[in-house]
Amino acid sequence: MSSTSIPSDSIILAPAEDRESKTPEMSFEDLYRVVVEMSTSLEQVTLQNNKLVQLNGELIKKVESLELSVKELKENCASKKTFAQVVTAGLKSSAAQVSFIKAAEIANDTEKRNAAVILDKVELPENVSDDGQFGQALLKACEVQEDSVSVFRLQKRVGPPLLKIQLQKKEDARKMMSQFNKIKSTVQGCSSAIIRPDLSKPERERQRAAWKEAVMKNNKAGEFLFTVRNLECVKVQYKEGEAHRAWEIRETRTSNTQLRVLSVYHPNHNLSYDSLLDCLKDLISVRGNCIIFGDFNAPHVDWANLKASDPKCRKLLSFSIKCGLKQHVMSPTRLNPDNVLDLCFTNTDIVNEITVGDLFSDHRFVHVSLSRQRKNSQKVSTVKCFRKGSFDEINCILSRIDWDFRFSTLTVEEMYQDLVALLSNLIDKFIPVKILKPSTKLHSSDIRKLQKKKLDVWRSEGNSVNYRALALLLRTRLSLEEKRITENRLCEGSSPHAFYKFVNSRWKSDEKIGILRDSAAGEDVTDDITKASLFSDTFSSVYTTDDGCASEFPVRTSQCLSSVDVSPHVVEFHLSHLPLKANTTPEGIPSIFLKRTCTSLALPLSIIYQRSLQYSIVPTVWKSAIVKPLYKKGSRCDPK
Repeated sequence: MSSTSIPSDSIILAPAEDRESKTPEMSFEDLYRVVVEMSTSLEQVTLQNNKLVQLNGELIKKVESLELSVKELKENCASKKTFAQVVTAGLKSSAAQVSFIKAAEIANDTEKRNAAVILDKVELPENVSDDGQFGQALLKACEVQEDSVSVFRLQKRVGPPLLKIQLQKKEDARKMMSQFNKIKSTVQGCSSAIIRPDLSKPERERQRAAWKEAVMKNNKAGEFLFTVRNLECVKVQYKEGEAHRAWEIRETRTSNTQLRVLSVYHPNHNLSYDSLLDCLKDLISVRGNCIIFGDFNAPHVDWANLKASDPKCRKLLSFSIKCGLKQHVMSPTRLNPDNVLDLCFTNTDIVNEITVGDLFSDHRFVHVSLSRQRKNSQKVSTVKCFRKGSFDEINCILSRIDWDFRFSTLTVEEMYQDLVALLSNLIDKFIPVKILKPSTKLHSSDIRKLQKKKLDVWRSEGNSVNYRALALLLRTRLSLEEKRITENRLCEGSSPHAFYKFVNSRWKSDEKIGILRDSAAGEDVTDDITKASLFSDTFSSVYTTDDGCASEFPVRTSQCLSSVDVSPHVVEFHLSHLPLKANTTPEGIPSIFLKRTCTSLALPLSIIYQRSLQYSIVPTVWKSAIVKPLYKKGSRCDPK
């Protein structure tokens, strides 16, 4: 809204008390000009008001249109169900309940397990009753003749459920596993699926152990001589005249980091990748981070666009996509011709940065930086180990300083602060740091074996009768071992000092100050600063309050002490008699440091003492101390 300014000389308003006595003089022209300006302002206000009314009408129409749209949207969404509602309804159906019962019955039958396959990463139908049709379509694509097939959904802790297909014959299950990778791209929902036999948990452990044995033997021989058949490590049967395939794969596990590192070498592009990929498929089936490094000799893969022009390279590319692996090396690692032969696969986003460096042989150096940091399960603390400090270097530095020149322009307070800063710097440089780790008990070999056996039983059987018996036996053994160690330490003590040292190591005193009771205010004190003030008032109440009046004493001598001389040798003598203790002081300089540097510190300290007595000035830090209250008797909440 615009406004029209009125000239200050148009109307003259007099104060209230002078209106009756003073009448403003105003001509007709001035009055006419004021009326014209007010009329113009009124027209502008009317135009703006009409515009606001028009905009308000448009806004009302838009709000009404939005309300209609929201109403239609609610009516359309009312009949639709969410994914959680669809899954819940499917699991509650009678077909799903029958499926769960049949799955439980078949789980313990070994013969039926051999005639079953497990599919992972399958896009399952929304309705559980459609799983049977899905299984029939899959069998038809694999050319397996089965009159009836049972399909079950197996829930996992994380991710979509597994699909179990129960067949009549184990030959049909083997045929399905051999044909699945060829036809899965033609079956809807199976483009990224993975098939495996139905193995129990102990069988999976046996399979992993067999593959580890095969890998170790193949690495030792440098050739592909062993593989896994029927959960056992067996020798590969080569035909007469067939060349042995050479490959290498190594596994490295890091402790406390949940990281598996695999080093792979495939020597020739013309050799088959089948055995190598089968072994990798089993080794990367872990929940933690997994990294695969190595020379795969797959030059015909465009990793940036995920394309391959060679059947064998296409098989490696398909393997990485199906297993959810990401390849990080994009620059050529082999020159003339330029090819990416050295690869790095990961199943998680653990790689922070990867760079291809200079040639170190016929390949380039590949540097990989990981973003995961090792977690330290134990909390550690550090202390200065003054007994192992380099005091020869410290004394050499202190002895070369011209203290008279250094302190020539400083006050007493500045001199002492400068000395403390210098000593603190020398302590940081020449005093080593000792890491204090929490004490860990080292048990006997029998206890460790029993602990491992208990863990294995828990993983295989859970909270079974055998597990509870082993847990009870382990607790008994640990109690007997602790009792034996305690008796040995008590009996081996040859002196009272050793006995009391052992008792103090077991005594856990509570050094923290609890809640105090302020009797004057009648309230409890929990704040540390308030506690310190309460202790200060309690301690000062014991002593006499200074009234500012000096006491009078009779004169005993006529001699006067004109000056006090603090010699360096006197300071050195007293410093050399300090105890060798790493005690805590306000400056952070313990007595063991002062004693080991008594000769070098004698001169600067004597200068500071002399100036302090001469000018009657004491450094501020000398007026502070570390006071620790010790409980003696009475109530712990009473500061007295």
